Amino acid sequence: MAGTTRDVLEENIRLQGISLRIIDTAGIRSTSDTVEQIGVERAKKSAAEADLILYVVDSSVPLDESDDEIMELIQNKKCILLLNKTDLSSVVNENDLKERAGEGITIIRTSTRENTGIQEFEQVLKRMFFSGELKFNEEVIITSMRHKEALQETRESLIQVKKSLEEGMPEDFYSIDLMSAYSSLGRILGKEVEDDLVNEIFSKFCMGK
Repeated sequence: MAGTTRDVLEENIRLQGISLRIIDTAGIRSTSDTVEQIGVERAKKSAAEADLILYVVDSSVPLDESDDEIMELIQNKKCILLLNKTDLSSVVNENDLKERAGEGITIIRTSTRENTGIQEFEQVLKRMFFSGELKFNEEVIITSMRHKEALQETRESLIQVKKSLEEGMPEDFYSIDLMSAYSSLGRILGKEVEDDLVNEIFSKFCMGK
């Protein structure tokens, strides 16, 4: 029954080698029900924060004002429109969908009853991620404390390099910090600073050994 979903449901899955956090929300529509309004607001908030929106349209029933509201919401967002229930007589025109939602939207015809269109959806999702078309939060996750400490040391060294450049310090000042940054990154990559690199730096700058 429409209007009965209140909460946001979340599940972590792995699809085509991609780790995804799937969020299922209430349908978005105008309502006078105070409790349903809470679910709609949560859905809008989730849509605003999502890296990708999966918009499921029932192809067996005509589009209504709720669909118009959703299509306005997904403008300029990465979105895949799943035109579902294609095993039934369709009353939704794809060209009409593109006109309302924008030409850039990806439409995939699916039927969960007959399990069609699912593989195409997975391939489109995979392409969007691995081509760089879709990025996820721009976040980097470090799982090793040792790597985290090495990156922090690298950052501090590079900050000093930037400061030395801004203050017009001689090259031998910031070359030491560059060496330190290189060394810290080497601990992550499993590579030590090679003697050749050290000798190269000392040969070009006048600095105490």
